[in-house]
Amino acid sequence: VKTIREEAKENRLARKAAEEERDNLALKFKDVIGLKPEDPLKDESITLYKENLTKNMNAALEKANERLLQAEIKSLDGYDVKLVSRLLDRSKVTIEEDGTIKGLKEAITALEEEFPQIRKGTQTGGANPPPNNATEVEVLEQKLKQAHKDGDALSIVSLTRQIFEARSKK
Repeated sequence: VKTIREEAKENRLARKAAEEERDNLALKFKDVIGLKPEDPLKDESITLYKENLTKNMNAALEKANERLLQAEIKSLDGYDVKLVSRLLDRSKVTIEEDGTIKGLKEAITALEEEFPQIRKGTQTGGANPPPNNATEVEVLEQKLKQAHKDGDALSIVSLTRQIFEARSKK
């Protein structure tokens, strides 16, 4: 009987130690997933934590990929980096897990066919380029007409101001 009692005592102490360890781990787990110690641990909480973790990891990966892409675009010689960054069809560009970028040259080639302005030094005169002997005001007026056709309000305001300044210089 004495031996059985000693065994029962050891089992009770071991069970109590295991319960304390379980409770400590549960508290640490609740802290990790953002629950308060008194909050119940439910499957929904764990699922929500997993979803948020996945969402945050994907956002961080997208941000890193965008930085890689921007760095690659900036390394291109002869291109207007800002214009390429804004106009580039990112769906045609893939970034591998090792950080290599695929499809960028093809996307830029396609972009250059549609918008030759992305090349540095390429000048466009719009639909009706001004004659070679046109004055500054005539050139600006031509650009203003094109801005009206394109519906570019910011350019309209800017060009109107430039025309006013050019006329006041005369």
